[in-house]
Amino acid sequence: MNNLKEWSENIKNNLTIEQIKDLLYALGGDPQLKENYIISRTICHGGHQHKLFYYDNTKLFRCYTECADTFDIYDLIIKNKKNEGIDFTLYKAIQFVITFFNLTISTEKFSFDEEDISDWQILNKYEQNSSQEKQEKIIEFKFYDNKILKYLPKPKIPMWLREGISQEVMNNCGIAFDPVSWGIVIPHYNIDGKLIGIRERTLIKEEEESGKYKPAILNYQMYNHPLGFNLYNLNNSKDNIRKIKKAIVFERRKKLTSLSIIFWSRK
Repeated sequence: MNNLKEWSENIKNNLTIEQIKDLLYALGGDPQLKENYIISRTICHGGHQHKLFYYDNTKLFRCYTECADTFDIYDLIIKNKKNEGIDFTLYKAIQFVITFFNLTISTEKFSFDEEDISDWQILNKYEQNSSQEKQEKIIEFKFYDNKILKYLPKPKIPMWLREGISQEVMNNCGIAFDPVSWGIVIPHYNIDGKLIGIRERTLIKEEEESGKYKPAILNYQMYNHPLGFNLYNLNNSKDNIRKIKKAIVFERRKKLTSLSIIFWSRK
């Protein structure tokens, strides 16, 4: 059974970014291929804005609007078919990928008979969604060199100051400004304080239509990471969370920054 799970993961991980672009095009995504990522229409929930991103280094999609979620190619197909009123299981999604890309799969070890559903239920989190399966999903983060942030200015950001996010908190969180892209730079660290990604809030009105918050691109490198698998500012808040044994988690990004006000300032 473990081999079966590894097999479906191998299919996903061996797809090239060009193949993903072809799939998105076929599904009506109007994809825009960049160097190591794709921007597409939000076909995951039937939207029309280009706020669905695919990152080749993680093989994951991220919807930056209604879904606000990270998911893989199989989940995307299931979501897309649901918009058409078609119920797709994980089994059907895998079959769709195999057929679409005309993959040659050995059937010596694995059955493709959907009647043998007991095997596929273990893979199909939509039919058998156990907490144990969730715990087995491990995401490996890429660590970045923190020195890229040293040379960025840290001016006052009036619109954030007006919302109660102090300059002291912004400095503590490493909030900076990129004069090249004209955006607010927001570093993301893991619980141990290692840089795992950098987000950017654009200050250019014309670019807000495609998403105010995007992975930062500094010195021609994109600093993206799977947002759904790391709690922002936990590296600063963890000690105070242990002391008071409480945590308040917000969904919106600026409110996440406000989380540091609650726990970092309580000494």
